[in-house]
Formats: sequence, structure tokens, C-alpha cells
Amino acid sequence: MKTYLQISDCRTVNIKVILDDKEVIFEGMSDDAPDEIKKLKWSKVQGSYPMEFYVYSELNKN
Repeated sequence: MKTYLQISDCRTVNIKVILDDKEVIFEGMSDDAPDEIKKLKWSKVQGSYPMEFYVYSELNKN
């Protein structure tokens, strides 16, 4: 699975970040997310409200 932009590249959007298809790790405005969330690269996004960004721990290892 590919990764795309970092969460921080999406500005002023109400988001929900879902880790490994199981756990919501952040919900709120993208600009208010903690730095560790902003650095994650998303692999899938669904255009609902809030926009759902799917991130995967295996693909975001530094």
C-alpha cells in the first residue's frame, strides 16, 4: 500500500485519523493535531464529514 502526503499538508479541515483500520487516534481540526499525528502519512482517505484519513503503523516507521 502506498503512502501519500503528511496529515500536516491538509490545512483547516475537520478530520478523523484512523490507525491500522482499528483505532481513532485523533479527531478534530487538522491544524490542532499534535505534531506526532501531523507527521503521519496517510494511505487512504474517505471524503465524509469529518474526512477520514487512514494511516498504518507499518508504513509510517521512521
